[in-house]
Amino acid sequence: MKITFLLILFFLPFVIKAQTSIEYLDINNVKAGINTGGNMFFNKQSGTANYEFPKGSGKHSTFTTALWVAGFDSSNALHVAAQTYRQGGSDYWSGPLENDVDSISPMASDLWDKIWKVNATTIDSFKQITFHTLANTPSSILDWPGRGNIYALGKNGVNLGLNNTRDYAPFVDVNNDSIYNPLDGDFPAILGKQALWWIYNDFGGIHTQSKGLPFHIEIQAMAYACDVAPLQDVTFYAFKLINRSNMLYHSTRLAVWTDIDLGNYIDDYIGFDSVSRMGIGYNKNQIDNIYGSNLTQTGYKILHSPGDSAGYQAPIGSFIFFENGANSPKGDPNNDIEYYYYLNSKWNDGSSLIKNCIGIGNGNPVNTIFADDPSMIGGNSEKQCSNGNGDRRFVIATSDFNFSPNESQVISFAIINTPLGSSNDDFSVIKNLAAQVQQYEMGCASTMAMPNFTASFPFQIFPNPSNTEITINSTEPITTISIVNIDGQVVYQTKVLDKSLQHKLNTTALANGNYLLQIKTPFLLNQLLLFYLTKLPNPSNSFV
Repeated sequence: MKITFLLILFFLPFVIKAQTSIEYLDINNVKAGINTGGNMFFNKQSGTANYEFPKGSGKHSTFTTALWVAGFDSSNALHVAAQTYRQGGSDYWSGPLENDVDSISPMASDLWDKIWKVNATTIDSFKQITFHTLANTPSSILDWPGRGNIYALGKNGVNLGLNNTRDYAPFVDVNNDSIYNPLDGDFPAILGKQALWWIYNDFGGIHTQSKGLPFHIEIQAMAYACDVAPLQDVTFYAFKLINRSNMLYHSTRLAVWTDIDLGNYIDDYIGFDSVSRMGIGYNKNQIDNIYGSNLTQTGYKILHSPGDSAGYQAPIGSFIFFENGANSPKGDPNNDIEYYYYLNSKWNDGSSLIKNCIGIGNGNPVNTIFADDPSMIGGNSEKQCSNGNGDRRFVIATSDFNFSPNESQVISFAIINTPLGSSNDDFSVIKNLAAQVQQYEMGCASTMAMPNFTASFPFQIFPNPSNTEITINSTEPITTISIVNIDGQVVYQTKVLDKSLQHKLNTTALANGNYLLQIKTPFLLNQLLLFYLTKLPNPSNSFV
């Protein structure tokens, strides 16, 4: 009895209210409901799907999505953070982690149970104001939880009391004082024409979802969308994970898990395209009892993962599925090791994924299942296998990486919906869209062309073509600038130590040709922004 009493006292500080706030990304043809509790697109109160496509139709192309993480510490103890429907447990809680020891308190977590939403048009109008006051500053800019903002408001309008010694939401620091003050003209640094920002962690209590050891990670998230072709049916998501612990994790993997329901949840197939790094959901039949004959396909395309570098995309570590309620090795995960297995191309009993129609049996282990186009006769696809009905959920995981103390890692992905009425016989439409979407990772202007300098796109480069010098204007601080030639060789690289929003590079020593300019920023750490830079003839041989 005494031991039980002590355990109850120990667990009481970790009782945190359910995270219930929902905000909508709704600037284009999608209305996506984002939750603060670590999962997206699922309305826990009503038990219904919350990713509406097309917007206003009452039809939904996916049910819920969450980020999973698994890895080992130096003692080879397994750590897992995951989320599904927040019905059977929780591994994530709202709010930041302030140090490498303490969990977030219930009061602080409840205060951060909020999603901040801002439109690029609001920022554009704000930038035109010459003298900013509380009265003429829009609430979405005034409340933005940037570093040290004394006006930042959390849930129910309570002041967050932000300190000025650490970063929260990204912002453009107009006067370079390292503090977000909208009355100085500072404004949110967003991607897209509309963005949502929220923050959560895995150290608010016991992991009752995965039943795994916590990592002590903080996750800063941004969802964004554009209303221009070809992005009307696409939404984007970027997650910056910060290791707030004092431990080095090895064999770490990040994964995007989703319960993808294209209308009727019981008649969907799944597939995978390795070139696009994309998991795909499509209808088994030519008619769905919700979408009818005007079918859509939905793809989850990984845009950036740990291990990516200049001109290189790390291969996917695993693509596997499991089935709702299945009393088999292909059923829902129930503990930390089963979650880990699903991030590593294994079924929940530890058996390997096999390339055949069911993924189990004799044969050579593979990392991805159903990786052939459905139109390929005899290929490994659910269509060619004529598989039966099922409520399938898939997991698309990165390759292994090490996760050091205070290090940040970013995973970003896009959800791509094909226009209603697209052919259901192959993946040609969605793969073509995926190839275009990759060019818009950093905003609403393609990285394959000269962008306009707007609040929704953070960089401008001029002149282009260049002769002796290029200038980079930015709406947010830059950490690293590199120039890479067409052979993939880094010919120039510099770390940026100041917070200036303008940088000049001398290009006189470069030979004639096309180059890629790669830019890294604090929020999208390790993201590579590609520009074509044409060098004009110049006899100089110096490079400063």
